[in-house]
Amino acid sequence: MTISSSEKDMKNNNLDLIVMRTLSAPKAKPKDTIRITAYNIERGLKIDEIIKRWKNHPISESDIVLLSEADNGMSRTDNRDITRDFAESLGYSNYVFGLEFIELTKGVGKERNAKGDNTLGYHGNAIVSNYKLYNPEVARLTNYYNWFEVKEKRIGTRIGLIADVEIGDRYITVASTHLENNASPENRKIQISEIISALKKKYKSRPAIIGGDMNTFGFDTSNALSGLISNFGHFLDMFKNPEKYESLLEYAMQQGFNYKDSNMMSYTHHLKGKPKCMDAHLDWFFVKNVKNSDILNPKIHYEFKGISDHYPISVEIKLS
Repeated sequence: MTISSSEKDMKNNNLDLIVMRTLSAPKAKPKDTIRITAYNIERGLKIDEIIKRWKNHPISESDIVLLSEADNGMSRTDNRDITRDFAESLGYSNYVFGLEFIELTKGVGKERNAKGDNTLGYHGNAIVSNYKLYNPEVARLTNYYNWFEVKEKRIGTRIGLIADVEIGDRYITVASTHLENNASPENRKIQISEIISALKKKYKSRPAIIGGDMNTFGFDTSNALSGLISNFGHFLDMFKNPEKYESLLEYAMQQGFNYKDSNMMSYTHHLKGKPKCMDAHLDWFFVKNVKNSDILNPKIHYEFKGISDHYPISVEIKLS
């Protein structure tokens, strides 16, 4: 189900829901090098601060933004449409939102004390751009976790949100995703394989970019204590060297999706109150059909400390 820009609100609790809205005429001029940013915005709990910092940072020049953990109609984020607020406030011309979960509670921890009720309970991924987005689709990924066994009850699964982007007379395909942390590395490998399979039907020889929070902890975080015990001796190494423990990275390379040139190799995630040794590299880009030499300036933007538990990452792609 796709809701067009003429619809004001999302009314139907349909797990296949895709919202595509045009806020203004596409304003970006075609250029040879584009910047793509991926950012897990932690529900949008601090969306106003994110927007403020974004406006005054070179990241504001991003041509395409891949968001994960975007709320819509959740009391913990004042029932705001986080993707729309982000896009409108930063002057982007259009966006696509894909529904990951319908939230049946207010969330976890302090979120449960949020005032009022959820108006929609939507949570998902988004693609925001000043270039025209079209042909959106959701690749719904295999579920490995029973959300009804925990307090954060939700209906749905992780997804890959895919869309084509028109850049003058050139086209690329992008996917925004958030893989499951409550699953094994092998499970996450299966999830990335499902996104790649969905992408293969679309991109052909054009550039294809996957970006987002891959949750490459190196173990199943649904039971952190068990993970610590079973991996004792190299537990902290998992945070610093995910390539040794997460087979999805090598799998992506085997499928022609380059991560080695498209990422700065350092931590992208920090949990408040946790020691720095537990900072983890969870957020990644995978780039296909682009020469290694045309993948430029991968960055992690540590200037965004304190407004999400993740840092935004960016990369520039030279289009041939």
